Amino acid sequence: MNTAGHAGGFDGGMIDIVALWNDFHERVYHWLYEWVRNAQDAEDLTICVFVRAWQKQDWYEARHGSVCTWLYTLSHNIAYSSLRKKRVRLRSLDQITELGGPPSDDPAVEHEAIAANEAVWHAVDELPEMESKVMSLHFHDGYALHEVAEILGVCLRTVKFYEARGIILLREKLARR
Repeated sequence: MNTAGHAGGFDGGMIDIVALWNDFHERVYHWLYEWVRNAQDAEDLTICVFVRAWQKQDWYEARHGSVCTWLYTLSHNIAYSSLRKKRVRLRSLDQITELGGPPSDDPAVEHEAIAANEAVWHAVDELPEMESKVMSLHFHDGYALHEVAEILGVCLRTVKFYEARGIILLREKLARR
């Protein structure tokens, strides 16, 4: 953590979130807008950046860069995660329509597509606990693997192991159905 007197909202080792907001919110908003190209999303993500800055204030070290650089890194990570989660959600919706063939107004076709998707997630729920958690957090909720590692309190290598093992077990389960 930084020492007292550093510009950008740090005073006496604690973050002054109001000063940090006043000094950087417009810059952070513009960075995020360049990523997401949507004013409302950029506003929401800007708030997320400052919440994350408050939560992770002990991660900031002045010797590794300025407050501005630290906020840019937080902004980049949050924007990337947001876009990734949107892609995962969209891909999941695409898979639902692909399972049932081309989009259809036929309720029976839509029902089959939804049932197939539910079968996959039911099979994920039947996996061993860690494999199921990793698969759900990564593929369903859209978290990056390093975020899954942080959530579960394990190292990235462990998450990758459980993901690979979960995929193998899931393929076996679905092949038997």
